[in-house]
Amino acid sequence: MAAAAMVMGCRPTEAAATKAQTGGGEQAASAAWSCGAVHGPATLTRALGHGARLKLGAVADTNGAAPATLANLERLGGVFAGEHVDAVVALGDLGRTEDEIATVLTALARAAQAPVLALAGEREPEAAFHAAVKRAGGDVVDLVDTRLVDTGSVDIVAAPGYPFSRKGCHYSAADLDGEARLVAGRDHARLLVAHTPPKGRGAGAIDWAIGDVNAGDAAMASLVERLHPAAALFAHVDEAGGRADGERVNVGTRGVIVELDGGKATHRVLP
Repeated sequence: MAAAAMVMGCRPTEAAATKAQTGGGEQAASAAWSCGAVHGPATLTRALGHGARLKLGAVADTNGAAPATLANLERLGGVFAGEHVDAVVALGDLGRTEDEIATVLTALARAAQAPVLALAGEREPEAAFHAAVKRAGGDVVDLVDTRLVDTGSVDIVAAPGYPFSRKGCHYSAADLDGEARLVAGRDHARLLVAHTPPKGRGAGAIDWAIGDVNAGDAAMASLVERLHPAAALFAHVDEAGGRADGERVNVGTRGVIVELDGGKATHRVLP
């Protein structure tokens, strides 16, 4: 949903930090909003879908509320409304200020005519993100405070943040253990939604970034293996947007529709 004129993708400085991955994350953590830990049960029971069927739209990386960005959100939201999605997941990097984040969430909810499940990425400051979700009102769910949405047949598991964030939402590898504990013993199909993609291998992976590096996180890859989700949606590396590894999809600046039915998942990347 970023405007076409916006610079997309993992910034070169991030790519360099990812390539090194020795100490950079620890230094970044000292100044970051550590939103990654799971506090309390963090579960919301919310009936969504039709029996075992669930259809979701997904967007990410708007990076603000420029007019062209809002126009693209209106377009994608219209597609989601026409598809009668049960909810829309906003996978982070929505903006840096309360005004930007709230504007994006409000526009998306209005256009899609569906609940919005909002995740923080690496850019959102703590106070601004929570305030924007509340300000958007209506039917917007804060996926930092709520980590598991029990729809009745599918568990939507949220993992916000970026491990190398310097100003926004940060998580550690230990924080991701809380995600696994949250769903332990539950027998619903799982959909993992996260801002940071898992660490991949090579140029065909869903985390291949500017600088010719795999910019994903090894700890996130480990979480994916532990959860065995029917599908998983990621963001952050915009230049890999629309790429998929089975039903593990990097939304990037694209719009995606994912459908789960009886524990099986399919997805479509929107033009």
